[in-house]
Amino acid sequence: MSWSSLLLFATVSACVGAPPPASTQVQSDANWTLATLARMSVREKAAQMVWPTIWGDYVADDATQWVRARQYITKEKVGGFT
Repeated sequence: MSWSSLLLFATVSACVGAPPPASTQVQSDANWTLATLARMSVREKAAQMVWPTIWGDYVADDATQWVRARQYITKEKVGGFT
């Protein structure tokens, strides 16, 4: 067997095999995700898919736009903003 054949065989053999086990962090993240979804109502899950648009203009704390943004977060529990 030539060196090039041996090198090719070793390289291919190293690439083939069982996939690496899932890391504990990935499993932990998956468990957190499932637990969080289990605690959410159907309405809360649907709200996570809603992303209202909020302009980046300055508004006072008591402005209606800011009050509405707070309601999106605290009452409606939207998934984010665009």
